Amino acid sequence: MYQFKPLEFNRHFAKSISRPEGRVSSTIYSNGNDLYIFGGMGTVTAFFRQFDNQTAPLEMNILIKDTWSYNLSSKEWKLLMNKDKINLSDNLMQRIIGVMYEKNFLIICTSHFNFDDIHPSLKSCLHICDLKNKSVLVHNTSGEIPEHSTAKNMIRHENFLYTVQFDKFGEDNFTVYQLNTNTQVWKIVYKSEEFESRLLNSSLPTLVYNGKSILIFDKHFVLDEAMAIIPFDTIPQFDLKEFTWKMVNTHGDESKVVHFPEKILDYNVTQYRNPLTGDMNAILTGGYSKSNGIYSDVWKLNLTSFKWKYLGLMPSEIGDKHSTTVSPYGQLFVFGGVIRNSNGVDTCSSAVYSTWLSIPKLEDICWLAVLHYYPNLALKTKEEVMSLGISWKIFQSRVH
Repeated sequence: MYQFKPLEFNRHFAKSISRPEGRVSSTIYSNGNDLYIFGGMGTVTAFFRQFDNQTAPLEMNILIKDTWSYNLSSKEWKLLMNKDKINLSDNLMQRIIGVMYEKNFLIICTSHFNFDDIHPSLKSCLHICDLKNKSVLVHNTSGEIPEHSTAKNMIRHENFLYTVQFDKFGEDNFTVYQLNTNTQVWKIVYKSEEFESRLLNSSLPTLVYNGKSILIFDKHFVLDEAMAIIPFDTIPQFDLKEFTWKMVNTHGDESKVVHFPEKILDYNVTQYRNPLTGDMNAILTGGYSKSNGIYSDVWKLNLTSFKWKYLGLMPSEIGDKHSTTVSPYGQLFVFGGVIRNSNGVDTCSSAVYSTWLSIPKLEDICWLAVLHYYPNLALKTKEEVMSLGISWKIFQSRVH
């Protein structure tokens, strides 16, 4: 008998032969019926000959620039667009400033140096990909273009896109760039103090948007060759009206012995609006501690009350450095990551897992039950579907 169980992870087994290659750090999105993934990093193994005439493997990271969709009802993967269709190149000088999804559109912002000019200049483009009809529009942008960024470092507020760069340790430690989507012009709206020479390295931040401000996650830095990790009891917040920074105090989960997530590196953050309460929430998964221990906890931060809540543990088979997203109905998806096979070798995964963070509408639970009892429903004809008492309109809205 089918039973709906929230906060219990299940794996989605694809039926299609074609599927994306294993990868980490993809940008993913779900509308509730499909899961979309873009890009990421993969690993290839090359062999080189040593001095003793023996061969040894050498792993190299490769940047992946394609986009796929996975239908949750038919369990089939489809390649939507490769890098050529999206107008992305293998040129290492072309860098991704940010990636985001808006309903049926995938938006990618890139930058590159133009060496055709007398003086090499930084150029930027906005790639707008329609995921339904697979068309792509590319707009040139100008102005104060960001020099570097990461895929998860872009949000929209009104008619503007924002990205943030880490510059200096302290309270006001980020430079904020704004792209006017009407004029296609970049502008620095907040510039921090000059880069400190003692700062040796830093991660690039993940942005979370609560409707009026940007919150910064994944902030850590190497200072005097010692790793410093910012705890989760405070979070940097940028006000998009006043263009000012402040540190926000968060509140721990008092029902747990440990009130806050552990201080960790390389964790994943996604956000969603609770379909029942309307509150915006951030979901934190994965990462590892300074002792290199893999972190399996799942935490939720309410972006109104700034209160943390512990949600449980992920299964050990879910890969590290995975990607996450939450559907509008409250279903958390986990894609990819690094897993260790039976031979003790780390490989990139393309597996999909999900769990429900909240109880969806009865219609959605009923559809899950139908798929449980009729796993091959997507292969049936219109007459066969309707003979089961299932509305053809509902079927078409979920299976395509």
